[in-house]
Amino acid sequence: MAPGLPDAPLRLRPEIAQLGALTAYIEAFAERTSWAAADTLAFTLAAEELLANTVRHSDPPARSVEFALKYSGDGALATYSDDGAMFDPTTIRSQIRRCHCHSVRLAGWGSTSSGARCPPLPTGAKAS
Repeated sequence: MAPGLPDAPLRLRPEIAQLGALTAYIEAFAERTSWAAADTLAFTLAAEELLANTVRHSDPPARSVEFALKYSGDGALATYSDDGAMFDPTTIRSQIRRCHCHSVRLAGWGSTSSGARCPPLPTGAKAS
């Protein structure tokens, strides 16, 4: 942890109205660690997407979200969690081809973002 940075994670309600608090937390961290603008933007967009996904897709709805940034000499680590139900891919009724996971290196920080790249659904298939 860089000197002067709080260890406490940010706790939010899973509401789109909380995006401002999330952005302010990341920007304050970025200012204290002298992050490049591109790194700040990358973490902000990723965190906003995570919060938006929690709001849109958790069922039953999540009640709380926790986000934290930790600094070490060679980079930063973002952690995100919510108390919503885990996604169960076996509940999707249509046949969906297997998705391939990938990692993307974020500029300059040795950080990675994991995700899935899925091919298009077969013609006429619908995920519901």
